[in-house]
Amino acid sequence: VLWGSLHGGAMVLHRIYMFMLDSVSSCRVQRLRESRIYVLLCWLITFNFVNITWIFFRAENIQGAFNLVKGMFSGEMVRTLFHIAPSIMESIFCAGFIGIALFCCLVFKNSIFLMYQLSYRYANIFMIFAAVIFVYALLTLAGRSYTPQFLYFNF
Repeated sequence: VLWGSLHGGAMVLHRIYMFMLDSVSSCRVQRLRESRIYVLLCWLITFNFVNITWIFFRAENIQGAFNLVKGMFSGEMVRTLFHIAPSIMESIFCAGFIGIALFCCLVFKNSIFLMYQLSYRYANIFMIFAAVIFVYALLTLAGRSYTPQFLYFNF
């Protein structure tokens, strides 16, 4: 219920914000909305909001969700990033890995775009390679003894 309320409230705020922007017919506002910085900032805000609110969907209770959010923004990781600590190399590695992953997501072309540019001669090779990797992943997962609990099991 809290998760749905957070998303509903965000949609209301977004509509109010868009109404306010549409009511201002300034050339500066229009250029701002079309700038890459503005689009990137909107993308980052939406991405982070959705990821943080998923905590409230998955948590067993509200107190646990608030404790997790509090730990995310005031926990050991945050203290490690802003103060010199023994685990600073782990934090730098983690931040670097996240930075590289974000770079890959934003810069490289996605698979649908690449699929349309493939010639039919190479398409079969790539499909066979993808099928082999898929079968290998399935066999690897089937060979494990650990089975995670289904996300919606409690519902």
